[in-house]
Amino acid sequence: MESRKRLFCLALTACALAFVSSTTLAVPVSQWDLDEPSGTTGVGSVVDSISGINGTPTGTVGFGAIGASPNTGTSASLAGAGHIEVGYTPAENPTSFTVTAWAKVTPGSASAGYRSVITSRNDPGSNLPAPGVQGYIIYANPSNNWEFWTGAGGAPGTWNVLGGGAVADGAWTHLAISYDAGSSTKSFYINGNLAASTALQGYVPNTAEGLHVGGGGDTGTSFRFRGQIDDVRTFSTALTADQVKAIGFGGPSQNVSACKSYADSVLPTFSGGTFYLDNAHAQATGVFDTGDLTDGVTFPTAAPTSPVVNTVVGWGDPASVSTAITFDLENNYAIDMVRIGAHTWAPFANGAPDDVLITFSQDGVVFGDPVFQTFAAPPGNGHWDLDVLLSDYVVARYVRLSFDGGAVLTGNTPNKWLLDEVTIFGSPIPEPASMSLLLLAAAGMMRRQRRAA
Repeated sequence: MESRKRLFCLALTACALAFVSSTTLAVPVSQWDLDEPSGTTGVGSVVDSISGINGTPTGTVGFGAIGASPNTGTSASLAGAGHIEVGYTPAENPTSFTVTAWAKVTPGSASAGYRSVITSRNDPGSNLPAPGVQGYIIYANPSNNWEFWTGAGGAPGTWNVLGGGAVADGAWTHLAISYDAGSSTKSFYINGNLAASTALQGYVPNTAEGLHVGGGGDTGTSFRFRGQIDDVRTFSTALTADQVKAIGFGGPSQNVSACKSYADSVLPTFSGGTFYLDNAHAQATGVFDTGDLTDGVTFPTAAPTSPVVNTVVGWGDPASVSTAITFDLENNYAIDMVRIGAHTWAPFANGAPDDVLITFSQDGVVFGDPVFQTFAAPPGNGHWDLDVLLSDYVVARYVRLSFDGGAVLTGNTPNKWLLDEVTIFGSPIPEPASMSLLLLAAAGMMRRQRRAA
């Protein structure tokens, strides 16, 4: 297998101004980035960068592991023998709330039973003064599904459960839970998408016990998490879907493929035909500049050997060449669309591959279920785009496009067909510290404006 590394040539569009202008800012009550260095121990050593409600590692908790993205710093590692304890405070238990976190579940850990990403609960039991069950919990359950639990003041053990779908073992997942006291609406977001919502399950704030990151039960010593947790935030309001997406993924979707690298698995052998160049060219006869890879150029026979030309992929002579291209976005992104561009020439038989399989991965090794897309041959020569919209955000660093090389039209080989553009759209995962500074600065301006008024 031949693999060649290349760089895209367009600049990555910045999202900070779009984020500020399109989304109402939400300031956390607390934010634990979990960026502490390896070996961190001691009371209050896990820093809350917003309010100073610091946490304490209890039992065995590791720090310094790779986080959800290079932009989110490092993460905390838990193997079922410890958690991070935050002492009780009413600020973490308001009547309306949102909690967000990144979590990566250790594969095979479902046998350990319920594993809590975060717990703030009070279930006093039958032998104690009984205010009824209180608080909120995020679980990976024994069937390896996400669950959002709330206590609504009922008898001990009577929890209200909202399911969020299957856990993706070994993959970073952005989780958000919220409760709106005004509408009694309880919502669960997975990777920025609303997974479930109901107005039929109540919630009563925890009035006595601490908050536990990576541990469950009233004291945090039960239902301990197996895996990694990153960037935990609490809010005193029920955030909107756009706000949840902005916290997890930095706001509006944009081109995240520019200036990133890619590799191809097979380079077709051409006897004449169309070649694709990985360098810049002037707009001229026989040259087109249509996309976010770079430019394309045609040659009458074959690509010149000097200077060296890096071909990408095309269908020429012979036909029916299958090819896979893997794009490395260099960080994890929340991806929602892939645009594939092609170019055909009228003097030759127009054609296209029968289909493309698009798969996604966070580590470049394990790729998830494919998104299947069938092509239709364009009516004539020129550039055309195929937009593959994803029904949900997919968190991934690697995107693989696998083309079969077959012909769409009966009796028509895909002669003189060229892939000339691939654009991957999504939302970058913001850096917590930078986002905190932005939010705090905005909050400070709003406070100053109120004082001035």
